[in-house]
Amino acid sequence: MPSRRAKTIREEPTPGSPWHRDTPRQGRFAALSLSAAGLAVVLIWGVWRHACAAAEPAIPPAGPPVQIGVVADSTHVRIIAYGGFDILSSAGGAVFTCAGPNVLRFSASAGPPDASFYYVGAAGFEKRQKPYAHRMLGQLRDALKVGMEILLTSDKLAFPRGRPGQGDRLLVCVGPFNDIKLAEQWQQYLARTYPAYIIRDASKRAMSEIHLYDHTNRLLARMKDSVTIRLKDDKQTLTAEPLESSATAWPTQRRTGNRYHGTLEIHLNDQGRLTAINALSLEEYINGVVPSEIGGSAPEASLKAQAIAARSEAFHKLFSEHHGNDLFDFCDKTHCQAYHGVEDQAAASLGAVAATRGLVLTYADQVVDAVYCHSCGGVSADSTDVWRSTNYPFYQAACDRRFGRSSPNLASERQAESWISSRPDVFCNSDQRGFPDYARKYFRWVRTLDGASLQRLINNHQNVGQILDVQIAERAESGRVRVLRVVGSKGSFKFTGIENVCTILNDPPSSFFVLDVEHEKANPYAVKSLTIRGGGFGHGVGLCQMGAYMMGTRGYAFEEILAHYYPKTSLRKAY
Repeated sequence: MPSRRAKTIREEPTPGSPWHRDTPRQGRFAALSLSAAGLAVVLIWGVWRHACAAAEPAIPPAGPPVQIGVVADSTHVRIIAYGGFDILSSAGGAVFTCAGPNVLRFSASAGPPDASFYYVGAAGFEKRQKPYAHRMLGQLRDALKVGMEILLTSDKLAFPRGRPGQGDRLLVCVGPFNDIKLAEQWQQYLARTYPAYIIRDASKRAMSEIHLYDHTNRLLARMKDSVTIRLKDDKQTLTAEPLESSATAWPTQRRTGNRYHGTLEIHLNDQGRLTAINALSLEEYINGVVPSEIGGSAPEASLKAQAIAARSEAFHKLFSEHHGNDLFDFCDKTHCQAYHGVEDQAAASLGAVAATRGLVLTYADQVVDAVYCHSCGGVSADSTDVWRSTNYPFYQAACDRRFGRSSPNLASERQAESWISSRPDVFCNSDQRGFPDYARKYFRWVRTLDGASLQRLINNHQNVGQILDVQIAERAESGRVRVLRVVGSKGSFKFTGIENVCTILNDPPSSFFVLDVEHEKANPYAVKSLTIRGGGFGHGVGLCQMGAYMMGTRGYAFEEILAHYYPKTSLRKAY
């Protein structure tokens, strides 16, 4: 690597020092002069009053802040910065600064589990107010210049007498400390403004540290809780990717991770390993989701429809308990929404997001969880066909056709067989001119499993012995398989739910399929092979991306696309 002008701002004491863990916090506490303390108290009071008021805070023009988990659990994380940057401690102090591009490694240094930690509670929020809790965390951290965390109430947390019934809440706390006396000092200091209390965390979290190394494997700094990597130029990007080891070749390994705008945070999780989080605004997040999901070359109306659906789903889940027990709001996988940072962004997709800024879908004055799928196979699914959920009127089994949304009842095997064997005139039919080539293989597909592979897959989940037959025991009106019955030499078993049904069949593209079973000719007539013929890719609920793509190609407006896939919903500005 070429040499870069870099400067280490602070290195903490060596691990052998008896005051190693608490020294930074003691120093920060002692550094609060009377004048600075008075200003901090005023700031805390204002922030606390603002965040805890009955009316929720106004949402910024770029949407609420969101945190995306881009590395979930790793011992080592490589950071590639494509411009100058600063690394800040959890208290906001500078740890390391670099004027130009560089590559660095963060590693978790494992230690023995500690008996307990102490926090000082500052404020509590309902779980649906997670964005506001994060906002207050940042504001208090800036005011106090001290390490802070958000805790989820659990039986591992012990509260003082007089504060019973904390309930299922998010707690904005100063800490952690492993010295009760230091926690008591902070509690007394904060109590000047409003009631503050000490929380004991008995979860036996590992006493790990975050170690920062340069490309020569030289140790630059040691941190306790979390760090933030902030670019000096917000037009530049960062990459975060897990490393399998700290071998000397890591600086020159080929990049495998995505590039991101915003800031990157590195946290120690409860197992003493690293989680990397991309922190940015909701609009910046949607900029990365839209091209990662439907593709940056989709028609303008299709991109706008995708942007509104993605924003609605994210906004709804942000104020729910989705990933409620994690350090981040969303993962970057399809479990939430595919998010590749800036990798796939194009002028057309960025323009579609900007043109629909703040627009969301609502029903009964509530933002809709506007889920979507790649391809519905010609018939969208009712949400209850796929999940145990409320039977929403805007999620109904319906044909993906221009005129009307009525659907044939595909609950019977004969009707399902007829539909999948045909290529009906629907929006997501891949025979149309202009249909994207990469998606043609999903409108109708075939998968085959030999008897040995099928037996291994099924017996990994349920020991039924030799597979004698596989039958569809229950099918929804949309054609999705709800219950699959497997007959084995040791008995029969029913697999229920889309995840279980698809998992034991080696994850076909969707649960909308029919089965062709070939048996051995000799006794005991075991299954020789299983052919799975199906349609669509994904769960089939909500917007069908390929149908929306072709509606845009045919000249439909984004409002018409959304009305087609989310009937009875309305558009409104969330911010």
